[in-house]
Amino acid sequence: MDDPNKNKLNIISVLKRTITIPIQRWKPLSLALIPSGIAMLVLDLVYVFGIVPDNSVTGSIYFILYSILLVIFAITCHRNILMGGGSTTKYGVLKWSYREWRYAGWAFIAYFYLYAFAALGMFFASTLSSIIPGCNSTMFFIAFLAIAMLPGIYVFARLSILFPATAIEHKTTWNWAWDITEGNGWRLVIIVGLFPALLSLVPAFLSGINLAMDIVLLIAGLILLAVEIIALSVSFNELTKDHQPQIAESG
Repeated sequence: MDDPNKNKLNIISVLKRTITIPIQRWKPLSLALIPSGIAMLVLDLVYVFGIVPDNSVTGSIYFILYSILLVIFAITCHRNILMGGGSTTKYGVLKWSYREWRYAGWAFIAYFYLYAFAALGMFFASTLSSIIPGCNSTMFFIAFLAIAMLPGIYVFARLSILFPATAIEHKTTWNWAWDITEGNGWRLVIIVGLFPALLSLVPAFLSGINLAMDIVLLIAGLILLAVEIIALSVSFNELTKDHQPQIAESG
């Protein structure tokens, strides 16, 4: 039996390809992502900037619609990177099918673990900050929270390989994800955890300056989201390259 985890991720190589692939294929990739991207941008503008009332009903509607659009955006991106432009219409995925339900299901499971550990981390950080003398500052709270959340981020990182696999309609299971990422868990933490966190730092510091800047940051956020999805697609391709289709190099 072949060892499924013999492909060790080269983080530098993954990040290089994450940058070069969208540069090489920017036109077809942009065209495919524009419909869902614009819809997500409009939804943000309508809700985040107070065009509609901010209450539990509108918040729930926003969450559901944004989640649907995010799944479509992500699947469009994964398929275009892993299978080439012909894997979707010119304007990306335009319908919801069983594939999208499966993707949403795996996303729910992965994010459930992430947020469950985040909740435990909040409790852990609050408790330690209050009972350890001299550790009741914000700095210690953040440090305790980060340590407590690491297991959740680790589980999420290893399960995240299910996203590109599901997007290209491979039959996958929890065990498959765990096996294929064995030996690469912390590498994936860097790629799907640390890398996105670093990308989000600049938008976080610049938000709230004025409306025009916030709109620019929303657009930049969509671009960074695509980059993060591409990084996961490249990681999937590297981990499965001996028995899965390679990334299409042409648009």
